[in-house]
Amino acid sequence: MRTAEGVRSYLEGLDYPARPQDLIVVAQDNEAPPGFIGLLGLLPTAVEFYNPDEIVDQLERMKGLGWY
Repeated sequence: MRTAEGVRSYLEGLDYPARPQDLIVVAQDNEAPPGFIGLLGLLPTAVEFYNPDEIVDQLERMKGLGWY
């Protein structure tokens, strides 16, 4: 799911600040589709996210680059 609501639902229960590795674990626990989990694996590992909007913004930038 590529909407902001979908991203939030797949990351429900995430504690902030969070790194991409944390996003992947929570997304797997929330039964996110493999494609979404793979996309999270493309995020820079040194980045910390402080709220869901930052995650959505980063994923939108990746979409703009043609990464999904």
